This record gives sequence, C-alpha cells and structure tokens, in this order.
Amino acid sequence: MNDLGILYVDDEASELKYFKRLLEDSVPIQLAENAVTAKQIVESEASSLGLIIADNRMPGESGVDFLAWVAKGYPSKPCWLATAYSDLDSAIKAINYAGVERFVEKPWEPEQFRESVLQRLKLLASESQQQSEVKEALRTLSEHALGAQAAEPDVAVPLCESLEGQLPAFEEAVEGFERELLERALRLS
Repeated sequence: MNDLGILYVDDEASELKYFKRLLEDSVPIQLAENAVTAKQIVESEASSLGLIIADNRMPGESGVDFLAWVAKGYPSKPCWLATAYSDLDSAIKAINYAGVERFVEKPWEPEQFRESVLQRLKLLASESQQQSEVKEALRTLSEHALGAQAAEPDVAVPLCESLEGQLPAFEEAVEGFERELLERALRLS
C-alpha cells in the first residue's frame, strides 16, 4: 500500500498486542505504553507516521492531552482517539482541543476497524501523491517562466509576478480539495 505507519498508544499491554496482530501484516506499527514514550516516537519517526491513535484513559497523561501535543507540534498528522468509555465530554474535548478527526469506541469490530485504518492510510498516500504532482507542476511552471524571462524580459516579468501572486490562492485551493477528500472518506467509513 504505502510506507506510512501507525503509532498506537495504550497503557494496556494486551491492547497493544491485539492492535499489532490486527494490522502488522499490512502496515508498519509503532507501539507505546504511555504518552512519554509516544512523544519520543513521534519526535524521531514523524515523517514515517501516517496515523496516530491513542487510548484516552492512561496513567499520567491522557490520550486527549497527548493528541493535543501532537496537534500543536505536528498539525498535519491525523489523530484518532480510542476509548472504552462513551464519554461525550471526552469526545468534545478530543475534537475541539486536540483536533482529533475520529473518535473510536473500544472494543472495535476487528475487520471494520482494520478497513477504516487502511482506508485512511490509502487516502493519505493519495494526498501525498497529489501534493508531489502539484509541486512538480509548480517547479516546471517556474522553470518555464524563468526561461521566458531570459528570452523576453518585458513579457515574462509581469507573467512571473502574476504567477507568484496566484500561488497562495492555488495552494489554498489544493488544501481545500484535500479537506474535501478527507471529509468524504470519513463519511464513507
């Protein structure tokens, strides 16, 4: 599928073992028993993590607080909160405070949960591919504009300035498209 992995944080060793068994044949897995260890993993492995899932109720730092830390330092990392307790207050705090995109109740149905995780990683890989294509198109356009500037400076300079002014709007449109794709995927799962 892709090389993006998952970090799963849970203070219960049996849950970590169960999670690993469920997904290890499909995606790289990192496991942590607490927020301190999880932060070390995020800091050293951020570029290889596609999704971060944390249990809410853990000794020390809660899953919501850990995911809020992730959202602050790594705002593009998708995070899910898992809990065995249907707690509306935690769900609201997870979404509003920690930017969690999904609230997962435990125990989860294994195949449905597995499919949701793999779909999210697939969407991330697609977004990454689109971003690479956009960057390549912008690089090519920039090269052409610079070539035109050398050949016809009177025409090319205004063109380059115009393109430069359009770049923020173009980037905003791409981000909006990515958000729309994510929202569609989350509605489908």
